[in-house]
Amino acid sequence: MKDCPLDACKHRIALLVLTAALVLTASVAAKSDTGLTNHRTTHEIHSTATGNHDPIWIDGDADFAAQAASEGWKGNGSYDFPFAIENLSILSNAYCIWVTNVNAHFVIRNSVFSTDVSYEGRAITFSSTRNGVVDSCLLDSFYMGIDVHNSEDCELMNITVIEVQYGVYFAWSKHCTLMDSRLVHTGLIVEGDTIDEWNHTVVGNTVNGKAMGYFLSAHDLMVPGVDYGQIVLAGCSRVEIHGGELGDTTVGITMALCEDCSVYDSVLSFGVYGATIAKSQRTFLDGITANSNMIWGIMLNDSYSSVLAHCLFSGNGGWGIWCIGSDRSYIANSTIGENSDGLVCIDLQQALVIGNDIHGNGHGVDMQFCRDCILINNTICQNTVTGLELEYECTGNLVCANTIGWNNECNAQDDGINNLWDDGNALGNSWSDYSGGGDYQIPGSAGSIDHFPSKATSTSSTITTDGGSPWNWNQMTQIVTAAAVITIVVFSILIIRNRGTGTADRDHISNSLCTNFRKCVCSSF
Repeated sequence: MKDCPLDACKHRIALLVLTAALVLTASVAAKSDTGLTNHRTTHEIHSTATGNHDPIWIDGDADFAAQAASEGWKGNGSYDFPFAIENLSILSNAYCIWVTNVNAHFVIRNSVFSTDVSYEGRAITFSSTRNGVVDSCLLDSFYMGIDVHNSEDCELMNITVIEVQYGVYFAWSKHCTLMDSRLVHTGLIVEGDTIDEWNHTVVGNTVNGKAMGYFLSAHDLMVPGVDYGQIVLAGCSRVEIHGGELGDTTVGITMALCEDCSVYDSVLSFGVYGATIAKSQRTFLDGITANSNMIWGIMLNDSYSSVLAHCLFSGNGGWGIWCIGSDRSYIANSTIGENSDGLVCIDLQQALVIGNDIHGNGHGVDMQFCRDCILINNTICQNTVTGLELEYECTGNLVCANTIGWNNECNAQDDGINNLWDDGNALGNSWSDYSGGGDYQIPGSAGSIDHFPSKATSTSSTITTDGGSPWNWNQMTQIVTAAAVITIVVFSILIIRNRGTGTADRDHISNSLCTNFRKCVCSSF
């Protein structure tokens, strides 16, 4: 690991503390749902669809016009007289209608699309297309219902989507509409890098009988989660979601391009994803439960200074927590258990993982390309593969005061560079396989050593997920401040070890730093 000057470290941490304390002000402007209106019944749609039609592939305006002439579709592609594909029934395990590179106006309506293999194929795809409309259609049992990607000004209305893994997907598209539609055992997923790619009109829809909440550029708002089947926040600040069971949908809660937004005590279960937080700042999640989702409990993607506290992530098919590129995030006092993998961290800097119970997963904690992160006071036990693994250029991380044991293949492995497994003074980790009488050698190419190990004798944990009242932003600021102090301690220990300080001075400074380290841990958490 490269030497990091202490003054520069302090400067960066000071910026972190100031950033976490920043409070922004703006006006209120929300787009949300009031309920379902003017929705055609499934029976009405079935009654107008006739026969079985082969799948339709359209590439470009000229191709659309040629197929319209051949098929006898009405319209000429103008705004006033769009091409009309209507009253069809298409059964396909690949795709039903695929439209690409089209600018002409067209509508797909009064049709039924289905597959005889659950969660296979796509019903309708618009790719690099404008001015498409889907009206009064039924889509059943696909992998993806309606995929609108790299497209603009497309409208979906009065549709019914049932048992589809990804019900409606707006991907890097602009100014699209989803309205007056019913989504059952599915939901909406949106992806985009700019607020313009989230600037959609989403009103009048339901998810599993409850309103779909789509909040665009909302500020200073409290959202009762119990009123919604799915919630999306885009470009919001200081919005709080309280409670609710937002499950059995594509993704229970989505935040993108948000600042200072919070979720308290929500249950996100039996969906594809529990929650997705992307390109957001200072997100705070307290007391949430994300269990039995198909892929992850929660993903933090490029969202710095996020806090997860007092949460439960269990039984998720992929990862309990998937954290990528979200520097200075904090995962505290949570249970991460019985997931395919527990906590996966990729490309993080200065993250803090403290006081968690991580058990019964495949990999307990898997870190890749992570720098200057801290893992302290966690119980990492009885995972079926590795308890804790630092790999792929993990550098300068501190692993201290954890209980690590009874993991099936390996308690820990370090293939990184200059990671620390003790505080440099007297505090290491407790290991189930420590035989006593000396150092504990960490397996892996790094050749790391815990110089102050102890014998772990129990897997019991004091972690709880329902203790006390939710944290507030003042407490979050305290967390950030404590983490800043701890990070300075870590950098200082590294500098002391790697530079030629005299023995007496080195011991004195190290003792002082480690005393402050323990005080910080005990008083702040």
